[in-house]
Amino acid sequence: MTTREIGSGWAVFASVLLIVTGAVNVVEGLVVLGRRAQVVAVQDRFYLVDMTTWGLVLLVFGAVLVVVGVGLLTLAAWARMAAIVLVALHAVSQVFWIGAYPVWAVLMIALDTVLLFGLTARWSRTNRETSAHHLRVDADRSASEPR
Repeated sequence: MTTREIGSGWAVFASVLLIVTGAVNVVEGLVVLGRRAQVVAVQDRFYLVDMTTWGLVLLVFGAVLVVVGVGLLTLAAWARMAAIVLVALHAVSQVFWIGAYPVWAVLMIALDTVLLFGLTARWSRTNRETSAHHLRVDADRSASEPR
């Protein structure tokens, strides 16, 4: 397997993972908006919690992830930077959840680390080679078209 193939594979992996995660967040956001209120039991009390804000956050964050994932599939530089920032923030936020969900938080940090590797390692070479390939194909097409 060549470096070019490895880089392309990482780019597609990161893209697809962001698109799938974003789609799941959009669905979760719609479900939460459908329920709107949640009863939470704490020791000797019940609380009625309005979930509208949480549903909107999930919906917007999911849509952003889908857009960034699609942008990564096109090898857009803005999408790569946005994905790096989003994944890094997600990894940092998981540190706060270690006390409540230790296994899940550590798994998410590990997945974020793999994603960050995929978003940073060999990307520039892949982007340049793919862009150069598209330019050559376009030049070949325009040269072969009758005038």
